[in-house]
Amino acid sequence: MRKSVFLICLLLFFLHACAKTETPSFTDSSLYLFGDSLSDVGNANISSAGLVPDKNYYDGRFSNGEIYPDFLAKAFSTPMKPSQSYGSNYAFALMRSLEIKAQIFNFQENVENKLDPDAVYILWAGANDLLQILQSPNSDNSVDLAVAHIKDAITKLSKLGVNQVFVLNQVNMGKTPRTNELEKSFPGMAAVASQLTDQFNSSLSEKLDELDADVDVAIKIIPFDVFNLFEDIVANKNNYNLDNVSEACYVKDEFNVELTGDEIICDTPNRFLFWDSIHPTTVGHSILAEQLLQTINAN
Repeated sequence: MRKSVFLICLLLFFLHACAKTETPSFTDSSLYLFGDSLSDVGNANISSAGLVPDKNYYDGRFSNGEIYPDFLAKAFSTPMKPSQSYGSNYAFALMRSLEIKAQIFNFQENVENKLDPDAVYILWAGANDLLQILQSPNSDNSVDLAVAHIKDAITKLSKLGVNQVFVLNQVNMGKTPRTNELEKSFPGMAAVASQLTDQFNSSLSEKLDELDADVDVAIKIIPFDVFNLFEDIVANKNNYNLDNVSEACYVKDEFNVELTGDEIICDTPNRFLFWDSIHPTTVGHSILAEQLLQTINAN
């Protein structure tokens, strides 16, 4: 039953990610996002009829409060809604880098000839690719393939007329609560996850440099280093008013979309970096938003 519900949700995610969401006020935003659950402000929740994420998450976000797109939108005084609610955030939980192209196709269908080339565009993808590779090493996915899909997505944005895009790399998968738990049963898992993250981020950096050097790609690419930001948070948690940077505040069976009653929520979520085994708390997102905003304003 658990597997069936999960597969149904996956199907809904894909169908809605490709669906056209027309609205006359679509271009009223100056901030557009493409990615997965780290950036999703409600698309998965709408598409799963409220099943995902569960009620212990905030307003369809995969955290206990607002996430970095919300904070950025407030800073820019611009709306922040999921594309399924006629908004400008196309990020969708569970999406791998391959599916980012479906999000951009949806975006293209919506904006038609009204694209704002000078808006802020953010692309953050690859986390689900890395999780899939770690869980199923023999899958048909790979780091190089994931990065190639991201490169293709950026090229597509360039062809649409977007002037610049902010591209985020990945946090150290070897230091997430999920990997920390797995390390107890499978020693060496953290090292493998960290090595995989390094491989992904290095490959992404190389591909972004290639795009920058390509005279046929007019878009300006601004990398943002999430990896080293979170490394600093983990190494210097007191500087960020955090107590726990290695465990999840909200502990649950994350492979079951239904609540079992065995869920545990910590007493001090504002002192935790991670809400669940892989998603940051709203505090973690606020730190990310603050740093990302500085980069955006500098460009």
